Amino acid sequence: IPCVERFPQMVELSREYGPKDVTFLSLSLDDREDPGALRRAAAFLAEQKADFRHYRLDEPVLDGFDMLGLLGIPAVLVFDREGALSRKLTTDDPNDQFTEQDVVKAIEELLPA
Repeated sequence: IPCVERFPQMVELSREYGPKDVTFLSLSLDDREDPGALRRAAAFLAEQKADFRHYRLDEPVLDGFDMLGLLGIPAVLVFDREGALSRKLTTDDPNDQFTEQDVVKAIEELLPA
């Protein structure tokens, strides 16, 4: 699962940029009708030692994609200090996948010089 495979990168970046006043959070789009999804997600987050905030979208999965303007996951949305969307890094285009370096660049562009 690509989002599970990429998640450790986000944990590493949160440890690197957290001290620079960058806030990370994760949003699970797991099926809310699956009673084990929340339990599995909690176990995964504990295993990853992800010490930032985690949320679960309480909407049907496809509604979540529509609300976020996504075709699939994983995706990284980068917001500035005022809460405006600065960059949306997605895996929507199979020929143009974002990399960890793309995430770093998006963060660095918003940090004071």
